[in-house]
Amino acid sequence: MKTLPDGPPDAEAAPNSACGSSVGSDDRRQFSSPPVALAEKAPELEPRDEYDDLLDALGRTEEQDHRIAFHEAGHIIVARVLGHPLGGATINPGDGYEGKVWGAGHEAAFGQGRGDASSVRAVLAPAMPSDGEDRTAVADIFGSVYTQCVELLAGSASETLMLGECDSRAAGDDRRQARELLLLFCSSEEAIETFIAHCELAARDFLIPHGDLLTVLSITLRIRRTILGTDLDQIIADTKARSSAEMERWRRKQWQQRVENAATFQCEKVSRVFGMGKTSQTVTSG
Repeated sequence: MKTLPDGPPDAEAAPNSACGSSVGSDDRRQFSSPPVALAEKAPELEPRDEYDDLLDALGRTEEQDHRIAFHEAGHIIVARVLGHPLGGATINPGDGYEGKVWGAGHEAAFGQGRGDASSVRAVLAPAMPSDGEDRTAVADIFGSVYTQCVELLAGSASETLMLGECDSRAAGDDRRQARELLLLFCSSEEAIETFIAHCELAARDFLIPHGDLLTVLSITLRIRRTILGTDLDQIIADTKARSSAEMERWRRKQWQQRVENAATFQCEKVSRVFGMGKTSQTVTSG
């Protein structure tokens, strides 16, 4: 917030330079604006609204709220691209999270602490094959872990794609959970980091064609705060329908432009042909 000075800058110098003579203290008063006048000239601050009060209650800045919304929007889109149904999403903080996206029928499991990747790994680790054993029987586990890691890294990929960097606390927890799952079949730190980098790149590739949807979901999440799975699907369907309609209008406009250009080209070609014919006749008759 800018502070108001006691008087206008160079209040004494301005009269001297204008009049060419010194000015006494009584004369200087007529050039000094009173504090009330200065306050009236200062730009008015924007009035606070409910969103400002909400952010204060959550202990967040507006930039942090935007980042979390983009983060969760990334999780939503990649989950649906991979065909996984959703139970809902929220950007309001809770016990141990700043925002979350949950699968259909799994909200209670997450709420009771049974949805963390570490507990999943503890259950699956005994079933994993040892060196030399056939892995065909657990191929579905490998596939499931891969897609889950891509979903987990989608939040940070969305932040980086839309905001240029990723620094939210949620991204750190996503990477931790991905590491827990990758320990099922990665035996070195280098292998884990390489796999995480690949999953984040794969998530980004899923998100790139849906930049408009990322923006729509992030704005809607900031307004509604919590959205159930059926409503998320409706928002996605409506946004894609509008995008398709806009694309169709653009294609028709481009096609119409090509038709007009072709007609213009044909007219110019005919004009040149007839113009050359007239020139030849003139030369012959001459």
